[in-house]
This record gives sequence, C-alpha cells and structure tokens, in this order.
Amino acid sequence: MLVIEKLAKRLKELRSRQGYSQETFAKKTGIHRTYIASIEAGKRNVSLINLEKIASGLDMTISDLVDFEKPINHTILLNVENETFLLESKQELTLEIIDEIELLCRSANNEESEFNEVRLRDGYEDELYEMNPYDLAELFQKVVLENLNIQTVFKPINIETKIWL
Repeated sequence: MLVIEKLAKRLKELRSRQGYSQETFAKKTGIHRTYIASIEAGKRNVSLINLEKIASGLDMTISDLVDFEKPINHTILLNVENETFLLESKQELTLEIIDEIELLCRSANNEESEFNEVRLRDGYEDELYEMNPYDLAELFQKVVLENLNIQTVFKPINIETKIWL
C-alpha cells in the first residue's frame, strides 16, 4: 500500500472516530471539505502545512498521524478514586477487548477476582478498597497483561476541565 493510501485510510478512520463529518473537520482545520475528501480518497498529495493542520485538528502530532503502525484505538482512560490514568496499548483495542477489560473491572471487588489473585500473589498489602490509585492502576496493568496478554503503560494525567465544543 502506498503512503498516500495509508494516510487516506488513517485520516478517515481518525476523523470518524472523533465524530467529525468531513464538513465539520474542514471547518475545524481551515481546509476545504473537497480537499479533505480528496485526501481520504487517496487522490491528493498533502503539503506539510496541511498535514500540520490535519494533525492539529485531530489533537495529535504529525508523527502520530503518520505512524501507520500505531493502532488508532489504543488508549483507555481509567478513573480510580478521582485520579485519571491513561493506559496506552501497543495493539488495537477492539470492542471485544474493551468488553473483556470492562468485565475484568466489574469483577474487581469479587473475592475470587483476577485482581485479588494478582494482588495477593504480588504482595500488595492493602485490600483493593484500601489501595492508593497508583497501586490500583499498576494492578490493573498487570491484570490486563495476564488475562488478555495486552501490554499497557499507564500514565497519571491531571484533567481539571475539559470543554467540548
């Protein structure tokens, strides 16, 4: 597949996943809608200036936009006791995987849950409900790896206010 075709496919998927129509995305980036359509059709060679506008419109860097090996859906926001963590995966998080992760989380407080098994085996001293958010996020990372074979990296983030327009 040519680079122009890879960019076309990636742009269309990223734009759609963020809920933008071509028209609203064009307004956000200042690029004409027909230009966006021709990029997504693989018929337009994109200048660096427009590539920067597109990446900015998607709230990402140019390098992330053109990293065709990086999965599009690869992050999970985990909220633990009002602390927010971003968990990044090196593989695509499909709807099936996200459902499995949700099931793991819903069962966390069960005495026989995977969380308690890993917690006891790895020597966490506190009960789940007593653990600090950072230890819980680390435990979540281990449980996802062991049960779903998905390597994640977690990063604490501080989101004070998010405004959606």
